[in-house]
Amino acid sequence: MTGSDFHTVRDTRARIIETASRLFWEHGYDRVPVERIIREVGIAKGTFYHHFRSKEDLLDAVVETLTDAFIDRLDKTLRDTSIPIEEKLNLLMNQSVQFKLESIPLMLTILKSWLDPANVTFREKMEQLSLEKSLPLMARFIEEGTEAGLFHIGRMRPRDVARFIMTLSFAITNETAEYLLGLKDHPEYEEKFTTLYESFQYAYERMLGLPEGYLDFRIGEFLRATKAYLEKGADNGDR
Repeated sequence: MTGSDFHTVRDTRARIIETASRLFWEHGYDRVPVERIIREVGIAKGTFYHHFRSKEDLLDAVVETLTDAFIDRLDKTLRDTSIPIEEKLNLLMNQSVQFKLESIPLMLTILKSWLDPANVTFREKMEQLSLEKSLPLMARFIEEGTEAGLFHIGRMRPRDVARFIMTLSFAITNETAEYLLGLKDHPEYEEKFTTLYESFQYAYERMLGLPEGYLDFRIGEFLRATKAYLEKGADNGDR
């Protein structure tokens, strides 16, 4: 195989993954047949099956690509030795919130898809892979913070604390999606969202042995930005 052939094969695989990712989010994994992916990419059926054994195999690749993008960003911050351990946690929080603030349309699309029953398989795979790849990084960070005297986790192991935090985050995703997507029609959801994330923040701090109020999820700022986007969409007739 020549260098040109290698790049063609790699680019075709990437195009299939990119197209499938978009279609899965827009329509739901269970509602998108392989034939539609093939048609939109513009390739032969044999080309698709050269890269992926099945739709399930493609799903694994899509989830892994999405997860890797997040993990690479997380790992870069955690490995940066120029950042004192005391600053890393809030930096990670701020990076996460800032990304969401800059990507509100995408975030709302993802949350809408998250609630779609057709996306159950896709959602489960994302949770599983996110946990598998993020857990070692978070555990290492919690161990580092504990050794530095920042975190106080008692008899718990760093890996268990990391798993508890991540599992709790997954557990509130459905409520997060419901409250944010319904903000325009249900003003009471603002208070429900705030209460939910204040509780999550409090639990996060307790598990790490941090003083109350140490973390800042920027809940109010995030809600204001989301509401502004939804209201703008309504003004433009995008319902």
